Amino acid sequence: MALPAWAEKDVEGSKDLSINSSYFSAENADQLSDALQQSVQAQYDELDDSGSIIGQGRVDGAVISLPSGTYQVRMNDTHHHLVKVEIKPEQTSEVVVDI
Repeated sequence: MALPAWAEKDVEGSKDLSINSSYFSAENADQLSDALQQSVQAQYDELDDSGSIIGQGRVDGAVISLPSGTYQVRMNDTHHHLVKVEIKPEQTSEVVVDI
């Protein structure tokens, strides 16, 4: 399904990380179901030592691989919870955020 020109412009604008929005395309019932499920999953940003966003993800989404080091995970909720995470070589780390 093609989007009208005005909608495509809005979709392109939603890629700006500072506005914290998402666009989900759905062309059938299964895709719509998946899109609705994704839309309610909490989002987070991965930050490096300087506070720059180096990645983004969704809670219970795909596993993200990072080199060993110290990072911060910022939840994109109304409180922007921030958690410091240390990634060690050859280990899997799980981040738990109490909200």
